[in-house]
Amino acid sequence: MKKIILSSIICAAFLLAPVMSGNLALAAEKAPADTIAALQNAVDTRNSKDAEKYIDLDRVTGNAVNTLLPIVCKAIESSQLKLEPGVAALLSSVNSGNAAARLMATQFVVAETRKFVLYGVESGSFAGKPVAAPQADGGMFLTLGGIDKHRKEFIKTRTVEESGNKAVVATSIKDYSNGSVYNLLLDMEKHNDTWRVVNIKNAEDLLNLVFH
Repeated sequence: MKKIILSSIICAAFLLAPVMSGNLALAAEKAPADTIAALQNAVDTRNSKDAEKYIDLDRVTGNAVNTLLPIVCKAIESSQLKLEPGVAALLSSVNSGNAAARLMATQFVVAETRKFVLYGVESGSFAGKPVAAPQADGGMFLTLGGIDKHRKEFIKTRTVEESGNKAVVATSIKDYSNGSVYNLLLDMEKHNDTWRVVNIKNAEDLLNLVFH
């Protein structure tokens, strides 16, 4: 189902968290690409607080949503994507040209994606080792589409460019539910000597892959 694939790509792309060893944490502060290894380690230990040290989740999600909403609206209008009527109406309002409606839709999707992401980490689902009763609220995406409980793994990570406090990192995520590999290009920024993911540069390509 497209909404499940979409949630998987969005969430696996921006999150992944856990408890770092001292050496790994130091490495994450020194090189942009090493932060991705720290994120992977994070997912495997189900620690969402550590995950958010290495990814600006609200910023990443907000940027992705700006790309996502027009694509989702087209999918709703063409019946490619079916959602609850109230949710579909809210998201479709983005095409009305109403700035307030667009802001409301953006805030809604950012908040619900955040819930789903944190649930995926804390429940162990993204690590492929789900626990019986996680405390986190998975929100709308969990209710509508469930969650894929197969492992998501970053592979082939490298720093493409680095200048001052900004960098671009290329990596891929392997989805063990079907063996698919999704290529990611990530903007990163250094804050207080720690590199953080702030944007998915190729979000539009990933989303078009889902809906075409």
